[in-house]
Amino acid sequence: MGMNKFKLKALVAAIALGATAQANAILIDGSTGDGELFLSVWDTVAKVGYVKDTGITMSAYAASVGGLNFNLNTDANWNTFKAASTTGNTVWNIGALDSTGGTAPGGQHYLATSTNTAAQIRQTQTNTQVVGMAGSNSYVSALNSLGGTSTIFSATNGSAYVTAADGFAFPGTAGGYWDNNFGTKAQGWTTTAGLDIAMNLYQLTPSTSLGINKATVTQCGYADISGVFQACSFTLTSAGTTTFTGVPAVPVPAALWLLGSALVGLVGVARRKVA
Repeated sequence: MGMNKFKLKALVAAIALGATAQANAILIDGSTGDGELFLSVWDTVAKVGYVKDTGITMSAYAASVGGLNFNLNTDANWNTFKAASTTGNTVWNIGALDSTGGTAPGGQHYLATSTNTAAQIRQTQTNTQVVGMAGSNSYVSALNSLGGTSTIFSATNGSAYVTAADGFAFPGTAGGYWDNNFGTKAQGWTTTAGLDIAMNLYQLTPSTSLGINKATVTQCGYADISGVFQACSFTLTSAGTTTFTGVPAVPVPAALWLLGSALVGLVGVARRKVA
């Protein structure tokens, strides 16, 4: 085995090591790093919503991409939302927060779904706006503060039915901390789509390059056996299921998603040197 190929395989093996999902009674925000992925759904007209804590931390997801396949139809909060909403007016997104700074896990970065391309997001997303995404911790805090039967975390990795009367805990609150743009911090692109529409998943983090104010945007995906980048996607269906596509069972480790196109570049360099 050539040295370059060995290094590449060692790199892949190292990335594949990661933390497991946590079981918590609250939704973890980004204030201490390594927040949990959560699903937000709302009717933009009826002003009702549904939020689910997936129980999967950012580091756990990076180590084993997937795990977001849910059937919501057994969830009473989902059924309450469906009865009060209209499919054509419903939007959804998936997000996660880490606003602590430093190195990952704990490095400042955010996960967000979008139908926009990575190039479109990079064109308009600045470092300053990514730093401002820390405000979305207030959305999670509002959810965790809900009382009574609507509380999202009365059960481990629970859910909530919310309305506009719940203030900032309602994901579609105008001028709030979430909506379709991280409380106005996602500029020039949107984090939401309608039901039955697939979205990509991106990691956003401030660029460390001197003199560059554009954020670093990395798309969830993996390099296939030929070194070609394959994007992952998520869909929330009108039938009440979330589906994840893009990562094969074998032989490519799912954890490659955080390297994305960078890994594809490594594969190309290794091939040229071997040749």
